[in-house]
Amino acid sequence: MREGVLIKVGQNLKRDVGLEESARADSGDKRYELSARFRVRGHWRNQAIGKGRLDRKLIWIKPFVKGPSMAELVERNYRVE
Repeated sequence: MREGVLIKVGQNLKRDVGLEESARADSGDKRYELSARFRVRGHWRNQAIGKGRLDRKLIWIKPFVKGPSMAELVERNYRVE
């Protein structure tokens, strides 16, 4: 577990928490599988709606826990500046 991870808003984030890379035997494509549980913070989403999905609607996504139900829960602290 990492303490005090600093994330500046607007920067790209590296996907490293609870992800394992595996190759698909049938197609040779790489995919990622979750190996740990973690909390996803609440956030706003610009949801596509309407005919042809051309319009947008701002919706709130509630916080939730993501990952396999039997995996260890990984806690992270974030400081946003």
